[in-house]
Amino acid sequence: MARYNDITIKPNKTNKGNTGRTSQIYRGMSTISGNRNHKLYDIELIKQDLVNHFHIKKGEKIYQPNVGTIIWGLLFEPFTENVRQQIVSDIIAIVDGDPRIRIDAMEVVEKDYGIQVSCVLSFVEYNVSEALRLNFDRSNANF
Repeated sequence: MARYNDITIKPNKTNKGNTGRTSQIYRGMSTISGNRNHKLYDIELIKQDLVNHFHIKKGEKIYQPNVGTIIWGLLFEPFTENVRQQIVSDIIAIVDGDPRIRIDAMEVVEKDYGIQVSCVLSFVEYNVSEALRLNFDRSNANF
């Protein structure tokens, strides 16, 4: 049996000479993205992960009851200051749970038949900020 200091790890041949590959810190996939090969990298992957998190109702994910958002359960509640504060706290907890991003600014408003969340997010590794707008309304709620 080989000892750990006797093992030589060879470089991956498929990445050899591919200099663009080294800039892709995060790699993943999405079957719902417009990308034909389903591959996502870096900022696009982080945004898709965040959107996926907001599509899940809190308590809906098996074996992970703390994953998801409470916003879907508050759509039919009167939009009071208390409800707004609960939503803001939930969004902060979700974003703080991902070390790749942070919130620079956020606004939560009642919009038509739902709730609109507007955030300015900073992607930590890239020193890039982007605005993200999420609409939670009755037509998107799968009840």
